[in-house]
Amino acid sequence: MRFVSFALTALVLSAGALVATPKAQAYLDVYPNRVHFFQQYVGEMSFNEYIYITNRYRRPVTMRFHDNCFGDFRIDEGSCLYALSPGRSCTLRIQFWPMTPGMKWCSVDINDRFGGWNRIDIQGEAIERPTPAPLPTPNP
Repeated sequence: MRFVSFALTALVLSAGALVATPKAQAYLDVYPNRVHFFQQYVGEMSFNEYIYITNRYRRPVTMRFHDNCFGDFRIDEGSCLYALSPGRSCTLRIQFWPMTPGMKWCSVDINDRFGGWNRIDIQGEAIERPTPAPLPTPNP
């Protein structure tokens, strides 16, 4: 008996039957696939976090990036803008620069030319810097 495994992306109703559609094979390893910025002061930029992308395929792979990270997160694709040779890696740099307090979320989808995709989930918590207590005034 032979077993076939695939990642399920959708169930589609086709001619009255439920059909599973497999996810396309992703040829890129993405690590980590989740970034969490802990408490960051509003208006101040965080330290960099890095995502490493490696081509596992035997041919060069070009990538496209799609994100919904407006304003609070900065994403620098750096060397990942070009075709990635077999076995080679590139790095995404992510920064959190919140403008208002609260929890912030976004995601980055990485699509390769063969139809594979990976998602990076990003979140951070923005807090106001505490105001210092006023110094007591000396009595004359």
